[in-house]
Amino acid sequence: MSDISKVYAGALYSLSQEEAAADEVLNDLKSIDALLRENESYCSVLDAPQIAFSERESLIKEAFSSLHPYAVNTLCLLAKKRETHSFVSFLRDFTTLYNVDRGIETVYVTTAVRLPERQHERLREALTKYTGKKITLVCSVDTKLLCGIKVRMQTSEINDSAQARLEKILEHIKS
Repeated sequence: MSDISKVYAGALYSLSQEEAAADEVLNDLKSIDALLRENESYCSVLDAPQIAFSERESLIKEAFSSLHPYAVNTLCLLAKKRETHSFVSFLRDFTTLYNVDRGIETVYVTTAVRLPERQHERLREALTKYTGKKITLVCSVDTKLLCGIKVRMQTSEINDSAQARLEKILEHIKS
């Protein structure tokens, strides 16, 4: 579904941009994604060949009646093709288009311990200055790092973890 999700995401993004609804559509797509992740069986029902599409469509429209029609209709289209399990890749593709258009970059940060809010904000500011883009940080903790930080951006990766430092020392010793 990867190629199809890109096509669907591009079409929906263009349409939502024309209608000045991209912000609302993205938020509603994220709401749908959260529900599908919480209720994996719901996704199975929406893809079930034993259930007529009209019934699956009714379930979707009832469950998401308060959301933007573009978001709801996209989910209906995926259900009709029995591809709701591909919603995650569709949302990723839509979000990428949205972010590129607005100069937003998602940066993935991994640390050994949770960053205090002040450090989190300072890191965001430094990365904004470095990239010239608005930064959305996605932070995670990996206790295997012991100390330090890993930063993964669209075009580069910075690994300043204790493990990376030790590997460099070991490499230097071997050479």
